Parts: sequence; structure tokens; C-alpha cells
Amino acid sequence: MHPSTPSHAHLIGPDGEEWEHLWQPHVVQSVLRQLGRAPSQSLGQNFLVDRNVLNRILQIASLRSCDHVLEIGAGLGVLTRALSAVTERVTAIEIDSAMASASRDATADRPNVRILQQDIRETELISVFRGVPRDQCHVVANLPYNISKVILRKFIVERRAIRSVTVMLQKEVAERMVARPATPAYGLIAVAYGLFGEPEIACSVSRNCFYPKPGVDSAVVRTNLSVHPRFSITDEDFFFRVVRAGFSQRRKTLLNSMQANLDVLHPRAGVRSADCSLTRDGLRERILNAGIDPERRAETLTTEEFATLTHHILRSGQGPT
Repeated sequence: MHPSTPSHAHLIGPDGEEWEHLWQPHVVQSVLRQLGRAPSQSLGQNFLVDRNVLNRILQIASLRSCDHVLEIGAGLGVLTRALSAVTERVTAIEIDSAMASASRDATADRPNVRILQQDIRETELISVFRGVPRDQCHVVANLPYNISKVILRKFIVERRAIRSVTVMLQKEVAERMVARPATPAYGLIAVAYGLFGEPEIACSVSRNCFYPKPGVDSAVVRTNLSVHPRFSITDEDFFFRVVRAGFSQRRKTLLNSMQANLDVLHPRAGVRSADCSLTRDGLRERILNAGIDPERRAETLTTEEFATLTHHILRSGQGPT
């Protein structure tokens, strides 16, 4: 324990009964006073204080008694306790030492809960679920606002470790995650989740459901994740290079935006991909061969069209054009 952190062995009460009321604002405030802590803005600490939302998250996650769950940002343990009542195992990651200690107190009567005080950004998801069949591995979390985008990318990169994701996010990020082509919110994150899942916003959550109240509303998004892409791609890294190039200058046509970023089409070691001498005419030809109008904007392309475009750039990249 950090030397400046007070002992929390008897927070709330020795019988733990009041932990059941952690969704109530006055209980949250009481616990924080005992901790001698104010919610950390830098860590994105906004505590859920609405029991109906808590129950709704459990419904949306559709968990089974055999499932293992990873929670990110345990906070005071309100969601942790709820998850532990319906699943076989809950592992909660909490970077804040005081909150990790408090959540251990809150779940002391739950032998199927493990609280790890560490940074999720430095945690390998496969290590959390080691030895557990993938279809029993799920993420359910109220993600810290300040690192939500980083964590969403992590889920894609480490998707082989998890079957589903149910997360509460700031509403703007949730809308980007589920956005459709030709909409302002559509971008890289929507393409990525369109490649490996089919995310949906399951419910909206008012900012009034948190303490302290954040400046924005939230939403709960759920998706299953596939290990393999829903559309055929032979080089995942190159696929995302193509997508980034397309979105790099949203107001320009696909051809102009990609031409301005031809460096992302350079071959990687051991991979005969598009060559570095690709010209504007060569790029136009590849886009046309993919059945795409070069004058379209990247934001109008579906995930499947990006996959097709990537295939044609790679296939044509066997020599200079």
C-alpha cells in the first residue's frame, strides 16, 4: 500500500452490508470521505450511481454463470460486485491504489473476484484469461473517459483473448464506434469494429447517473468480436495503413488523400506489397480495379470496400507502376 494511503480494512462497516448500496450517491461520497480522496479527473473517475443502469448493463452483457469477466476501472467496486453475482470469475483492473484497496474491501465476501492494481494499457488480455476457453471470456466495463479510445484499439489488437465487449463510453465515442459510412462520425474506429464485430448502442445513459456528474452523456455499446476478419484481407497491418491514408484528409477525394500519404504504401520487410514508386495514375488504376470511384471520399467506403481496395493495392504491388 502507498505510504500516504490510509488503511481501509473497515471502510463502511465490518459486515460489508452497506457495500450493497454503493450505487447511491451519498454512500459513494461517504466512502470517498473515508478514503480522504476526491474523484480524480485525470484518471476519469466518475462513479455510477444509478441502480437501473447497473442492472441494464448486466442485461446487455448477457453473461452466463460459467463466464469469466474482465472489468476495467473497478473504482469502488459497484459493478464488480454485480458482475461477481452472475459469473464464475471477475478480474478487475484498477490503476489507482486507493480505489483498488476500496474495491477489495467491497468484494471481500466474493471469493470469485480478483482485484489487480495495474495499468490496463500494460496488461496483456490473454494473461487475464489464461486457460479459459475464449467463448467464456468477456469484457464489461465503465471505461475511464480519458483512455477509452486507447482501450478500444487494444480490444481489436488483442481480440483473440476475448469473445465480447460491453462497455460504457462517452456518447460521442460510442457513436464513432457504431457509425455508418457517409456520416460525420464514421472513421477508423468504425471500420475496425466493422471488420471484427457488429457493435450496437444498447442504451444511452444520462450524465446525471454519475458522481461527480461529467460534462457529457454516455452510452453502452456491445459487440461480439471475431478472431478472423468478416471480410477477406491478407495483411491486417497494411489494411489499416490504407484506411488511415484514406481518412487522413477527410475533405479530399479518396485518390487525393491517398496520394498525399503514399509513404504508408511502402513495402514492409518480408512482404511484397505495394511499391514505393507508386504514382497517381497507378493509384487511380488500383482504386478503379477495386470497383471504387476515385472521386469518392473515404468516409463513404464500407469496411468491405476498404478490404477490397487493400487487396487490389497489394495484388498490383509486384513491380513499379
